[in-house]
Amino acid sequence: MAEIWIGCPDTGREFSTGIHTDKASFDALPDVVAHAWCPHCRREHDWRKRDARLAETIPTASWVNARDGRRS
Repeated sequence: MAEIWIGCPDTGREFSTGIHTDKASFDALPDVVAHAWCPHCRREHDWRKRDARLAETIPTASWVNARDGRRS
């Protein structure tokens, strides 16, 4: 499974929209306006499929806490 990621227009940093999908479903999405809450600037951003990318997710057990570098 993968997640849809977009970039914050204010900070330039990428973030996950929280939408999990596969490549075939992503490719079939229409290019309509959607919305996602940005953890970087704490605002909602409009986005379209052409602004997004699909990124494979990693298992929760492999997540690393950005604050202290320990696994979650």
